[in-house]
Amino acid sequence: ITTAVWQGEVLSPEIITEIRMPTAYLLGGQKCGSTSIFDNLEHWPAEQLCSGKTIGNEAFFFKKEKHFFDHFTTTADVMKNVEMYSKHYERCDRNSVLIDGTPNYLCDTSIPKVMREVYEKLNLDPYSLKFVAIFRSPVTRAVSNYEHGVRNSWSGYINKTWENIVEEGFSGWEKRLSVTKDGELPQTYCTPLEASLYAVQIKHWMQHFKPSQFLFMSFQQLKQDPQGIMDAIATHLGLPQKTEFSRLTKANVGVYDAPHVAEDVLDFFKPHNEELFAFKTNHSECFYDPEDNKFRFEKDLTTQ
Repeated sequence: ITTAVWQGEVLSPEIITEIRMPTAYLLGGQKCGSTSIFDNLEHWPAEQLCSGKTIGNEAFFFKKEKHFFDHFTTTADVMKNVEMYSKHYERCDRNSVLIDGTPNYLCDTSIPKVMREVYEKLNLDPYSLKFVAIFRSPVTRAVSNYEHGVRNSWSGYINKTWENIVEEGFSGWEKRLSVTKDGELPQTYCTPLEASLYAVQIKHWMQHFKPSQFLFMSFQQLKQDPQGIMDAIATHLGLPQKTEFSRLTKANVGVYDAPHVAEDVLDFFKPHNEELFAFKTNHSECFYDPEDNKFRFEKDLTTQ
């Protein structure tokens, strides 16, 4: 696979015209049901919605998750490798919605600025993009994230207890806050605790894109009415409606005994939850929130 012709920060015009970039992103969050949503989106034919192909020796999950903007972390590095990224979508119909479903894009808050700059450099309108994100109870998500890492023997989870992860999470967040300048948002990264700080993440994305580009929902809503969720996503992405989602498609399900969650973990997330629901009040147009299936988290952990 060749990389793009590089001339300072400008791709050659010949290559720019051939670049195929996503028009939609399923941002995550991790362990919130995004894979279930993606599997449902695969019901649309490729001429309407296309997730592209894997290339080279990529793992099977690259069909959903391209892990591009979380791998090349600067605008310059992304531009040097954007032709490679484009090859995932080279067989997609020109009129199809092209989608990348990498859940790390939500929790790594360095990404939105880079993504906007890259689309501008490619002479593509960043404000025509559509984004979908799903959330769940922050504590439940963090525990699920931890158990998933242990189950798959990820390096950062080997021989670590839930209590170890919590201690690291508290310490990491304190360090993040200590280097954040007045008037700026702290960065978040895809660690178990920080990946559940949805309000901070949303605000980073809103600094670079418009509220009308986003559709937010909760896992609780998806469980109650998968058809309603898929109808809303189809409308948001400009796809025709489909009536075949009466049951939740389960994916990446793990069986484990949930660890004890100490009160300090609940207290850690409480102000962030309050901030999220305050944001929802001020930007209700971004949220899926019908009267019969309101935006909410699991009742035992929510701070609504």
